[in-house]
Amino acid sequence: MKPRGVHIKFISLFILSVFFGSNIFAVAQSGGEPKRRFTSRGNSISEMEQAKKEGLFKFYYSGYIRLDAFLDSRQTVDFWKGIDLTYPKNRALDAVNDDINDKGQFNMVPFGQLAVKVVGPEVWDAKTSALFKTDCAGKSGDGLDNFANLRFKHGYFNLEWDKTELIAGVDYSPLVLRELCADTVSVNAGEFFDPFDYSSMVRVRHRVDPMEFVFAISKRFWFEEVRNSVAPGLYAQANVHVRDQLFCAGVDFQSMVPRLHTELPVTNENGYREWETINSFIAFLGANLTKDNVRFKTRLTYAENPLFYTLLGGYAACTWDSETDRRHYTNIRSANFWMDLSHLTEEREIGIFFGYAENLGSRNSLATIDGMYNVVGEGFDAENGTGIDYAFRVQPRVRFFKGPITIGFEIDHTRVQYGTITDCGRANQDTCVVSNTRFVASIVYSF
Repeated sequence: MKPRGVHIKFISLFILSVFFGSNIFAVAQSGGEPKRRFTSRGNSISEMEQAKKEGLFKFYYSGYIRLDAFLDSRQTVDFWKGIDLTYPKNRALDAVNDDINDKGQFNMVPFGQLAVKVVGPEVWDAKTSALFKTDCAGKSGDGLDNFANLRFKHGYFNLEWDKTELIAGVDYSPLVLRELCADTVSVNAGEFFDPFDYSSMVRVRHRVDPMEFVFAISKRFWFEEVRNSVAPGLYAQANVHVRDQLFCAGVDFQSMVPRLHTELPVTNENGYREWETINSFIAFLGANLTKDNVRFKTRLTYAENPLFYTLLGGYAACTWDSETDRRHYTNIRSANFWMDLSHLTEEREIGIFFGYAENLGSRNSLATIDGMYNVVGEGFDAENGTGIDYAFRVQPRVRFFKGPITIGFEIDHTRVQYGTITDCGRANQDTCVVSNTRFVASIVYSF
């Protein structure tokens, strides 16, 4: 396990990238999305109807229809029929040591999005609004499975005062920053190097020029391991605007309970009760800078057990009782860095994304279970005790704009090193390197 040199390397890389960007850029501001209030009893219904009659509610619609075609040189770990690429699959050797996953693939996937924004009357001296957004990626299977991909993507209401804003509902998790995301042609937008997830939340944003503070309480209600922890997710962020350049830092706390009972049948089929909890933190530094038509974004993230953020890392047992199957857990950590540089005009955009992630292992020695060190997390295979030790991506792109139509082309080269997991949580033993190159062509009609 690499000690402090790893942390110094990532921090130095981040500082150098910010220094490079700050000499030529100033922040691109991103707009917030709107919000609304709804009640359902007594006089409030008549008040709502009266407000509608008086035209106090205004409805706005937006969305897009999109078709992506992509060619991979290898089998990949991905989502949404391959649209959302994360990393190439590990080698899978057959009886004569040929790699089964060393096979290219091609796909064309349509998908679309529809958003409804409602702007309502003032309440408590605050502007009110709401946003509902859904999307789908076409046919999923036969019969009722065709409708499986229609999802409730965003749904929240907003109260906005002069310097304070409050939203409540479902949105991107607080760690996912609209003001700091990669502008790739592919929908992955730097995924596996930048946190990504959804959660229900209450989020407050308060401005005290030149600073801005964000606080949130959240819960990933669809994950049983997260629901079983009574502690909510907590988030804090500080933004600083310096001559229209944005610098930000934040920290996220999450808690989960992997299981409620042991799996070895000792006295009955449920084994023993086990409510072991894992607490973890994620911290980041970021910058969003622009000058004229040039934009530069960068982010450095330290992550403990980022299991649901699609980052490298997870958790593993650090103690194990072979008779009762009781376990204590430790976080598997990672350092993640990316930067995105682009030149944008009204007719076209040229840009490049670079990302690097490294497995930092655990603070505690892992326990062997059935002769292996098993890590549960993104980039790991708990069944055979293997995982990713590092990954990097280079992703150049070009886009062309004409009215509501955007045509984009991109090359995504992602390289990862797999290995056998060691007692420190690293995967740097019996290593092998695999790569995937993806060629992407995309056309989007926005409205």
